[in-house]
Amino acid sequence: MMAPLMAAIISLVFTGIAAAEPRQDSLAKSRTLFRVVWIGVLGLTAAIELSVLAKAFHWPIAVLPLIFGKMGLFFLAMGNQLSKSRQMYFIGIRTPWTLADPEIWIATHRLGGKTTMIAGLIWLVCALAGWVNDFTVPFLVLTMIVATLVPVVYSYLLWRRAKQAG
Repeated sequence: MMAPLMAAIISLVFTGIAAAEPRQDSLAKSRTLFRVVWIGVLGLTAAIELSVLAKAFHWPIAVLPLIFGKMGLFFLAMGNQLSKSRQMYFIGIRTPWTLADPEIWIATHRLGGKTTMIAGLIWLVCALAGWVNDFTVPFLVLTMIVATLVPVVYSYLLWRRAKQAG
């Protein structure tokens, strides 16, 4: 009963985000990214629900590799679309610097797409190889933190360089 409720809530939230986005033209140009994020979040909740059921019914499913593998696929798909996104307030790498300048947005998201895909590939390979355990989970989380922070710092550096030049 919880999975359909979560799916409905998530879908309502994404519908609200789409309606509330002030930059509707950018949302239209970034529609695939929006859908990837929406479907990815739904898929992740489905994987978590499957993991709960597997534990409850003692099904022989490796829970951590399932969830980390799903997240790796999600990061790969999202990273692929990040580089094609346009300035929006609700989805993307939204720093003051990316929102202030469309060129900084594009450059940051091109880098962010690559770092997110690399982290997603690492997560997926580790999940498929069975390398998701108490020892590797901190490393995997660190890869996503780095994949997120590198483009944020990059956006600041681009903004600072543009400010000094102009």
